[in-house]
Amino acid sequence: MALETALPSSVHIASIKLKGMNEDELCRIIGSRLMEAGLTFDEAEKNGDPKAVARCLAFADTCMEQLSTVPHVKSPEARKLQIILWNLRGKARVLDSYLNANPDQLAEGLDDLRRAEREAPEFLDEEQVVEMQGDLARGLLRMGEESSEMKHYREAAGRALKAMDCDNFDQLRASDYRLFNLYSVANLRIGVLNADPGLVEKTARQLRQFLGRDDLCQDGKVLTRKNVITALLDFARLQKGRKKGVYEDLCEKVSYYIGEGLPDQEFYLHHRGTARLELAEITGNMVLLKSGAEDIEALLDLPGMPLHHRLTAMQSLAQIHFRLGKYGGSDDDLKKAVSYYEGILETVSVSSGNKNTMTPRLLQGIASAKHVLGKRNLDPTILSEAEASYRDALSMVDVEASPWLYARIALGLFLTLFHQARWQAATEIFFQLEHAWEVVVLDRKATSDIHRQRSFEMSGHYARAAFCHLQLGEHWRAFGLIDSNRAQSRRLLSNHANNFSQLKDRVLRAKLEAAEDRWKDAQNSGDGEECRFRLRQYLDLLREAGLDGDLNSMGKEEILDRLPQGGAFVMIFSAAQWVRALLVEERTQEISEVVLPDDACEQIGIFLRGHEPIGQIGWQDRYQQYAQSSDDCVEAFRDWSECVEESRRVLGSSLMDPIHDALKQAGFKHDAPIVLLPPGELAALPMASALLKDGSAFSDHWLVSSLPAVRHMRRAPRDDEGGLLLVTMDEARWSDEDLPFAEQEADWLVARFPDRSRVLKGNSAGLELVLRHINQSEVIHFSCHGRYDWEEAQNSRIILPDGSPLYLAALHPTGRSNLSARLVTLSCCETGISGVSMPADEFDGLLPAFLHCGAQAALGTLWAVLDDAAMLVMRRFYEKFLGPDGKERCLPSEALAQAQRWLRQVTVSELVEEGYLSREQAFTLVDERFGNVRLRRIDESGERGKPPAEQGDGKPRNTLGLKGSLRLYSSPVDWAAFVLVGF
Repeated sequence: MALETALPSSVHIASIKLKGMNEDELCRIIGSRLMEAGLTFDEAEKNGDPKAVARCLAFADTCMEQLSTVPHVKSPEARKLQIILWNLRGKARVLDSYLNANPDQLAEGLDDLRRAEREAPEFLDEEQVVEMQGDLARGLLRMGEESSEMKHYREAAGRALKAMDCDNFDQLRASDYRLFNLYSVANLRIGVLNADPGLVEKTARQLRQFLGRDDLCQDGKVLTRKNVITALLDFARLQKGRKKGVYEDLCEKVSYYIGEGLPDQEFYLHHRGTARLELAEITGNMVLLKSGAEDIEALLDLPGMPLHHRLTAMQSLAQIHFRLGKYGGSDDDLKKAVSYYEGILETVSVSSGNKNTMTPRLLQGIASAKHVLGKRNLDPTILSEAEASYRDALSMVDVEASPWLYARIALGLFLTLFHQARWQAATEIFFQLEHAWEVVVLDRKATSDIHRQRSFEMSGHYARAAFCHLQLGEHWRAFGLIDSNRAQSRRLLSNHANNFSQLKDRVLRAKLEAAEDRWKDAQNSGDGEECRFRLRQYLDLLREAGLDGDLNSMGKEEILDRLPQGGAFVMIFSAAQWVRALLVEERTQEISEVVLPDDACEQIGIFLRGHEPIGQIGWQDRYQQYAQSSDDCVEAFRDWSECVEESRRVLGSSLMDPIHDALKQAGFKHDAPIVLLPPGELAALPMASALLKDGSAFSDHWLVSSLPAVRHMRRAPRDDEGGLLLVTMDEARWSDEDLPFAEQEADWLVARFPDRSRVLKGNSAGLELVLRHINQSEVIHFSCHGRYDWEEAQNSRIILPDGSPLYLAALHPTGRSNLSARLVTLSCCETGISGVSMPADEFDGLLPAFLHCGAQAALGTLWAVLDDAAMLVMRRFYEKFLGPDGKERCLPSEALAQAQRWLRQVTVSELVEEGYLSREQAFTLVDERFGNVRLRRIDESGERGKPPAEQGDGKPRNTLGLKGSLRLYSSPVDWAAFVLVGF
């Protein structure tokens, strides 16, 4: 080895002890060995040779010691050598910490690298300075991996970018492949820690582009290819609806590289094993999980494998055995997982006094396995051991520095306490868990993906915390806790990612921005006490500005202040195996729990998600069969009608009948306003139309509306000057779309309110113009197409008359969409759907989004509605809701209940006599409704509505003619789809 010739000289230097040697002679001897030492370090880094690293460190230490004996190092050459030696020793210490799992060396190495990088510009040339910037960035990246603190990754990315010295991706030099890959890896770690798939996807795309460059050297291709695989695996993990095909493609790609015998086989084996592990979890295939274990075990058999790689492989095996134990029911696998984690912990032997996060992560793994083992076997001793490990792990993590890690450990501890029925202790830990997430979401760099990830990770746990409060008799706290969680991601994103732009007080805005900067500086300093102090200051200012409301649970008085007069709130929440309901009465100002059937959660769950053993599919799949059917519209309508009736029966027996009985027992008057606060999963069902045991609908007795959260309850004074804004298609488009009843609906509204209507139609009704006018109107009516996106809820949209989409994601309370409207009506399909492709706790969708923008109420549909039924409901609704002068006659919930009750009972002859349908329309609808009437919906291909379909042999479906007794719209498909959110 080259260093074997360098080290004897260094020993000789130490033994000389400067016997008359001056500074120049000492510099000459050290300088003659530096190049060899640098080459040896490169080989040690490439081969992961800890012995070579140790020799490198000995050389650097010896040389530094000899230079320190010179009384005053003044010459530029001596200063240059000092800087190079600092950098060499720093790199060696960082590598040593990686190979030998020694975090103390990492911190010291980072200090050396910072000192070298700071003094380099004065004595070294530009190329050497850039190289040292890259070395420091690598050290910071390693520190980030060790501590899981975002600041290190961000600094690493920033320094790598500075060293590359390019303004955009196109200017990137192929020779900077190391720096670019370092920058990319830092961004991948930031994306993973923040659960930000957008950043990870962007990084993966840039890496693939870079890999395709013709001028990239072979080493650059090898390094970039590996990071492309890492990026693809990270992105696949962050996808909320993880796809089987993504992991299968990864396994195939990595298997090809293994077959090619490329260098770094341990990397490819590890990533294939990890991909198989993830694929096994998606598919439930234990064979795949075991094949993943085989890949990881093969790593341990590779000769000369560095200690750090061995520890990583052992950690992966621990995770595999944990999953085999958890999902396969094997206690032995859980015990093996504990054994692997304890073995790594013993090897690392890291004290709790440093900032290393490997120890708390290992303790978290031990606790997780013991938690599952103790819960499965009802063993209080093992559960107590799990609790102790969680508490030890939590004590080692600073919540302000590593909030994500703190939150995950705190969540495990909370669940352990919950399963021990230790309600008070569980609520105390949940408070700490909430604080950790508060630190995460207060960061204005947090993206919508981060907020969404928070929602998914906390799904069901707010309900469990509320359950704990119920067991302690703290009903108001339970209610406030659930309320604070509903749609929190949407509210927080608007409040804290908005540069405080809604603040009119410039002085307070400046104070907030300065306080936020001081908090960020404290985070970057690593001083935990300073960080806590600055965060408290920041939160105090948020409270002064009134921007903390979305971070806190509402108290009893705030909830009571928002109750509808003479009415009630009914909060419904659930976790895995139970559902609960709380009733808050305006008259008595009391809160109580509604007793629900023991099997309520099971029955609702089977209906929503299906039951494979009996071949029953869930609500969403049954709806898709209806909406996408074009071959036999009559049969599809009949099947969907049966499904809706079943939903009414299940909701009635499991939930709404007990609530109805509780309201009657509490003495509520008929037609009292009842505001439901359901989770989004339930809000997607026709709760107001639930079938009670006496055969009536819930809404036949009460004026029903829903809310995402109590804080969305608004009773602001009306602005009679706003008028009606009608957004509709022009005559040509109606003709093209074959939606004559929607055209009739729009014409009637204009005729009803001739002096109070502003009409935006056709190509003039684009996104910009609509957003410009909606904040100037009292009632806003969209009569066009709508679509709910089942894969990505934020892509749900209204298709405006000019063909442009108004997406759910665009509806935030900004200057352009800050509403004061009394009502927003979305007379389009699927505009009332919520709770799908998002956590079950969340109640989000187009209707709640309009409430969040300031509207008092919003009306939409839970499924695709036929054009004629939509027109009839809308016309009857407005007749009851508003007089010809635009004055409000009753609550929107009362007007909707009357319209729905009327539609299911009205006869064809009554529709003709009262002018809702012409005689020709009535004949056509009675004979061939399903061959002539379209849905107000857009399918996946962009086609609008349902293609006309002949029925059977083309003969009329109903040959009774125009009979006065025929109730054409008695099916709940026609009348139960309409839902009101707000008040």
